[in-house]
Amino acid sequence: MRGMQYAAQGLWIASTACQRADRSNGRCRRKAYGRESVNYDVVQIGAHKGNTHTDPVFKYLAKDATALLVEPVPRFFRALRKNYAAWTSVEFANLAIGDCNGQLKLFVPHPQNKWRELPRWADQLASTNPDHIPTILPSMRQQEVFVDCLTINSLFERYDVTEIGQLFVDTEGHDYNVLMPMDLGAVSPREICFEHVHTDGAHVRSVKYAELLTKFTAAGYVVERADGEDTLL
Repeated sequence: MRGMQYAAQGLWIASTACQRADRSNGRCRRKAYGRESVNYDVVQIGAHKGNTHTDPVFKYLAKDATALLVEPVPRFFRALRKNYAAWTSVEFANLAIGDCNGQLKLFVPHPQNKWRELPRWADQLASTNPDHIPTILPSMRQQEVFVDCLTINSLFERYDVTEIGQLFVDTEGHDYNVLMPMDLGAVSPREICFEHVHTDGAHVRSVKYAELLTKFTAAGYVVERADGEDTLL
């Protein structure tokens, strides 16, 4: 959910958060996704700092909406909490989500990069793949960090997630590991949007993407739209 293509074409992802809601003056007013129907309007895995130009949630989330925002990189997590200070019902988790509980090694943009010489989405490239950043932006420095990790099922248990309006996943190629273990019998989001462009490597969509679609279509989901980077179910 990043880059010029998303900025130009990808607003359908964010706007679907409002498709069952009234829109006034460009804001999304929560209607069907209230506490009476779901206990989280939005769960976002890979929330980064929140207020980036490509974020599908920040500009559209009503101030009283219920949300769980998950971000593993500590410096981005601190910025995320600060940027959502005005929201009254948002919870935050400083975690990675993967296929096991424990620790996860991430390769993240080094804070001392020359940011003015890089695209404005460059700091969003944190990945479990050591070749991800060198492939996409060879000039950008990266560093290793170890972060706490839960499976998506363990995350839902910890935060008592039982029903979700929309689930957003954007983890730079790790989306398969996030979503494949998901117990759809326990929690079935009304809508799921995930980044598919790197499922099988940087800018590669192949077998793992097909397995994800098989999993979700078998559970009754339908591909509503897929663009160059993301799939909406």
